[in-house]
Amino acid sequence: MKYPNLTEVYKYHPYSDATFAEHAKITIKLLHEVLAGDEALTFSEMYHISRLIEMPVDALYCSKLITLSKDNYNHQKMIDKVKNALETMRTYRKMGNEQIIRCLDRDGCDLRCEYLISKFNDNTATYGHYIGILGHINTFIIEVNYYNDESQRRDIKKSLW
Repeated sequence: MKYPNLTEVYKYHPYSDATFAEHAKITIKLLHEVLAGDEALTFSEMYHISRLIEMPVDALYCSKLITLSKDNYNHQKMIDKVKNALETMRTYRKMGNEQIIRCLDRDGCDLRCEYLISKFNDNTATYGHYIGILGHINTFIIEVNYYNDESQRRDIKKSLW
């Protein structure tokens, strides 16, 4: 496998293969070949994917799967971010907002966070898995903001003329 970290992100990230391909300006078929290890990406293609998922391009090119360590302070801080997001999700679940609960149930974001945390505790979590979970967390935050601001829908402004 040429790009184990890209494959790992792809496995856990909420974006579809069409989104990955669109940002890299390649076909979905070529993306699948890349993920299978049969084709390579140009720097420009990889760069656009790295911008999409907010992961350094060097990490995507790395031939070894990057793992997170409980002994690494920076990795602990990264997982703390996931733990904080998980607590926020649990709070929203307790508040009983049906629309937000449906988002959590549909996407399973809270379960995905719990799974990553358990893998981190076993020293088997990967950087790609973490980036993928951040994608789910960001999607959840967007949906929460949407449902919290629903009463403030924008309307056409009446002209004074």
